[in-house]
Amino acid sequence: MPRFRWQGGLLGVWTALCVAACEAENAPGDTDLDSDSDPGPSLAVPDHPAPDCPDPMPTAQTEVTVSDPAIAEASGLGWDGRWLWTHNDSGGGAQVFAVDPTTGSTAAAVSMPGVVAGDFEDLAAWRRPDGTTEVWVGDVGDNAQVRVFVMLHRLRITEEGTLAERASWKLVYDDEAGHDVEGVMLDPRSDGSVDVVVVSKREDPVVVWRAALEGDGLGEGGVGTFERVRELPAAVLGGETVTGADASSHWVVVRREPAAYAWPRAGGQSIEDAMGGAPCVLPLASEPQGEAITLGDGVLWTLSEGRAQPLYRYEWPDAGGAPSR
Repeated sequence: MPRFRWQGGLLGVWTALCVAACEAENAPGDTDLDSDSDPGPSLAVPDHPAPDCPDPMPTAQTEVTVSDPAIAEASGLGWDGRWLWTHNDSGGGAQVFAVDPTTGSTAAAVSMPGVVAGDFEDLAAWRRPDGTTEVWVGDVGDNAQVRVFVMLHRLRITEEGTLAERASWKLVYDDEAGHDVEGVMLDPRSDGSVDVVVVSKREDPVVVWRAALEGDGLGEGGVGTFERVRELPAAVLGGETVTGADASSHWVVVRREPAAYAWPRAGGQSIEDAMGGAPCVLPLASEPQGEAITLGDGVLWTLSEGRAQPLYRYEWPDAGGAPSR
């Protein structure tokens, strides 16, 4: 069974706030919403116990700066096992960038022919069991909450960092309303298909939705549905708005300034089930406009909007492992 590849001034005073995993199945006030949809093939999460919160919590380290002037508003972040992938916020064009985390330089810039960038807000990346990289870009921003549909774009990337294939999907929410979303996560299944899970930005309760995307089943112009699968009281996530998210076989992480909230995940758990427990809380370094977050190979990474921003890394246990999430 394949594993996932971990696919968001001066530092303030660090506090080691770590909330133990909730003993009950759902944290108080959480709503776990049953879905009538076919559960499909099992989730590709290997059997393992949920990890413990780090103790003490790691502190930020920065060794490189993202130097490409074309990366001016980094809004999403994903890890494919070799490179960090990012994109600019709304108005930045339909393009993703591969960043070498050891140097901060751009290893590849991949354009998306035929795609109009509406409001790109987050991406997720993973290495498929066959070794190919997929980058999923979420055109899901909606500040006015009026969009009739949102878009997901799947990019298959060659080893050389060029575009091999693109597929796009239109999606609507199950309540047929508009929602502002900035967190996008992947939940691959054992048959190679992928579920996409998104998190609302500013709603109370915070809403988690899931959409099953089987191969190219929806095709160009097809319409899928995001099903609401969990609601979290905003008080569970202190601070401002949700600006990024990611998930691995061992963790689910959401960025909500000024901290990252990471839920331990056991083998076989869906993302929304893991979010029913209590999160570990990691205070983050102060960034001008920090939005992007991802996990990979024992590291949690964050990046801010703005040119020449430092790439922050936090040592994080069991963040994920090769060759896929």
